[in-house]
Amino acid sequence: MKTALVLFLSTLCLTAAPVKLAPGPSPADNPLKGLVPYAEPESGCFPHSLEFNYVRFSDLMKGVDSFVWQPFEKLLNGIVSRGNQAVFRVWIEYPDQKSGLPKFLRDQGVKITEWTETEKKPREKICYTPGYEDERLIGAMEVLIAALGKRYDGDARIGYITAGLLGSWGEWHTYPREDLFASEKTRKRVLAAYAKAFKKTPVLLRYPVGPNREDLASNAEKPFDYHDDSFAWGTLDTGKEEHRWFYPPSMKRAASPNAGPSIGSSPACSPETLPERGPSNSTPSQSSPATPSPFESSTHSATASPYALPMPIKTAITPDWLSLGYAP
Repeated sequence: MKTALVLFLSTLCLTAAPVKLAPGPSPADNPLKGLVPYAEPESGCFPHSLEFNYVRFSDLMKGVDSFVWQPFEKLLNGIVSRGNQAVFRVWIEYPDQKSGLPKFLRDQGVKITEWTETEKKPREKICYTPGYEDERLIGAMEVLIAALGKRYDGDARIGYITAGLLGSWGEWHTYPREDLFASEKTRKRVLAAYAKAFKKTPVLLRYPVGPNREDLASNAEKPFDYHDDSFAWGTLDTGKEEHRWFYPPSMKRAASPNAGPSIGSSPACSPETLPERGPSNSTPSQSSPATPSPFESSTHSATASPYALPMPIKTAITPDWLSLGYAP
């Protein structure tokens, strides 16, 4: 009797007509990708699954082997409480903000060069660039990276880390004062520290560099991904020499037979968008310069992943949002 019942039920399963499910609402949360606001976004912000924040070096490290994790833990837990994951960047110099160099390093005599960034008149900014070749600073960065990796590598609260530490905003440049930036030797040590400390949590770099560049520290063969720090500004390949630093040309120049699989097939591309270059439903800045990379075209050309937008915008879903995978 049991055998007959099983056979009867099996027959029903095989012959029953498929059930068509009615459409239903689904969250437009785009896990680990999509537009990314700063942490603690305003109410009604666009759908997102990640939140970004800068972290000052001196807020984390107080001594040679002394760290303060509570404020960073509060940041992570706050982001998680909103159902999101964190993207963060540690910085030492941030134009128009006081130096992020820890006091113990200043007390030891690590030099800070104060200069004025005048390229973006009338928005001139005071910068405080540390002595990146000072062994005491290099060693401290290596120690901090190791401590971060030991404590947070694989932490599910974190989606991505952007390498940071070096240069203005942690963007790996001190333009136009490149004479103050870290040498290739220092950059290689920072990269090696990240590669050693983080085996699970993805680390994103600002500039793709292949072995064919003698003036920069190659990273194409290392276990990193990349982020376009000027999305909808430097995202499209214009073919012009003055735009050779844009994201696609940089990726192409870094590619070579010895570049490794990450170049051109990076699973993570975490661009930062200038506030005035947001989607067409955002309010543009009156001072917005002309750009060769419109937002709509940029979204179609970008690789899958987080698009960092450092300001809330309106929540209406438009065609350019749909191209990022958001539900209407």
